[in-house]
Amino acid sequence: MGIVQLIDPFYIDLPEETYRQVPTVGQICCTVIGNPLAIPIIADVERASPSEHYATKFDLRPMTEADYVRKQRLPIQLLGLRETEELLCQRSSLRPAIVIAAGMTIFDDMAKLLKQKGRKHLQERNVLVVPVYGAEGENHPGGFPPLMVARIRALRYRQFFFLPSGNSPFAFDGVARLDRIHVAFPEASPGVRSVSYRATRKALSQEALSCLLGMLRVLFGSDKEEELDTIKAIVREALPETAKVPE
Repeated sequence: MGIVQLIDPFYIDLPEETYRQVPTVGQICCTVIGNPLAIPIIADVERASPSEHYATKFDLRPMTEADYVRKQRLPIQLLGLRETEELLCQRSSLRPAIVIAAGMTIFDDMAKLLKQKGRKHLQERNVLVVPVYGAEGENHPGGFPPLMVARIRALRYRQFFFLPSGNSPFAFDGVARLDRIHVAFPEASPGVRSVSYRATRKALSQEALSCLLGMLRVLFGSDKEEELDTIKAIVREALPETAKVPE
C-alpha cells in the first residue's frame, strides 16, 4: 500500500475558463527546468574583435575560485554581463511540475518607481514549482528504480513525493522533487503568455495537495504535522518487507 491507495481522487480538473489565466497551487504545468551541477559550467564568451558587438568566441569549463570577481570585459549584445557576473551553461528540459506557490504580493503603484530605477525584477509575477521526474518502468528505462519508488510511495523520503500517472498528464508514474524548487514565469510580460510555461487543466486534489504541502513544511523544519504523520504510519506499516529500511 502507498499514498495512492489512501488518496482518491488524486487529481482534479480546474475550470476550463480560468486554468490558463490564473496559476493555482497544486496545478500541474510544464516549464523549463535546468539540471543543476555541484560544480557549474561557465561559458567564457568574448567578441572576435573590439568592433564586433555579439559573442563569437566561447569556451566551456568548470567554475573555479577565480570566477564571480570583477573582470574587465567588453559588453556583449543580448547578454549584458556585469563585472562580477558569469554566464552559466547547463542542460535543461521542458518537464512537468507542480505549482506550490502563486499569487505573489504585487503593488501596482510600485511598478512606475521600479521601472524608473531599472529594478523591475524586484516585483515579479512568478510562481514556485517542484519539477517532476519519471519512475523507472517498462516504457521508461531511466528514472527512479522500483525499490526507491516503493519507499517514496510510503513517504520514506522527505524530499520526494509520488505522483501516479493515472488520470494525469504524465506519460508514466513520476516523483516530485521537493529539493529542486524552481521559479517559473507564466507571463513574459503582463498579459503575454510565456513560451517557457504551459498550464494544464489538471491539479492535485485537496487531499493530495495537503500531503505534499505537509512534506514541504517538514522539509523546511516543521516538527509537528499530525495529518501527515498519520498517513505515514499507515503506508509504512504496509510497506513490503523487501522495501523496508534496514534498522
